[in-house]
Amino acid sequence: MRRLNPSISTSSLDLAIKISAWICISIPLLAMFSIIWEMISKGMGSFSVDFLLNAPERSGREGGIFPILISTLLVVALALVLVFPLALGCALFLSDSRDSTKIVRSLRHTVSVALDGLTAVPSIVFGIVGNAVFCRFFGFGYSILAGSVTLGFMIWPYMTRAFEETFRSVPKDIYLQSISLGFSSYTYFRKIIFVYCMPGIVLGVVLALSRALAETSALLFTSGYSERMPESLLDSGRVLSIHILDLAMNVTGGDQNAYASGLALVVLILAINGVFSATFALFRKSLN
Repeated sequence: MRRLNPSISTSSLDLAIKISAWICISIPLLAMFSIIWEMISKGMGSFSVDFLLNAPERSGREGGIFPILISTLLVVALALVLVFPLALGCALFLSDSRDSTKIVRSLRHTVSVALDGLTAVPSIVFGIVGNAVFCRFFGFGYSILAGSVTLGFMIWPYMTRAFEETFRSVPKDIYLQSISLGFSSYTYFRKIIFVYCMPGIVLGVVLALSRALAETSALLFTSGYSERMPESLLDSGRVLSIHILDLAMNVTGGDQNAYASGLALVVLILAINGVFSATFALFRKSLN
């Protein structure tokens, strides 16, 4: 019986793996560039400084998106401020397995299941519940505040899981060395864990922000639909994703500005990613 040459089969397998890897890399890159190209080719005609700095007119067919940009930034920034300490504390609790009693382990399991359940809840359900709880029960109405709190609960599990995996990646030897040096828990976290896990923390924040900027259904029921400039956190404010949906689906002749608004949203997401990356690079440089 003729035997196969092992070197030939191994090289063929390596080639197949490399081709598969390149295909897997190319698919998301092509998807991203096709979306960006679609926004640029169809929205660049209306995209300008005036478009970014003027208020919408004629239901968004004319004018710009300045009040909508402000509403978007307020909703997302407030949601991040509200959820970041909660996600950080929750991730620390879930990732810390030292001296765990049976009750603590059961509580960790319950919290973990609850986070997974929140991840699986559709955004429209968050919107309905947020409307009932924050808009009506607490009396916030359709407002920036109601939308931010609802959005915070939506991105909480994503941010917590990202932080948790980062904290779990810290070698146990680092903790043992900190004990031998007599570090307190606060010093251990601030001086060691926070610095060691900074890349994962930044990644978790960026992923949560990207998820928040793209949200539509939940904010439609909570932050509202108003195109005017919000004067306080209790004012209604339309975010970019809702504005794009309205122009594309409900406003006749709004397609051009819908694409321009979509381009603004893509630029905003890329800008936020760039700012966080640059901030992290400066922080890392300051430590060296």
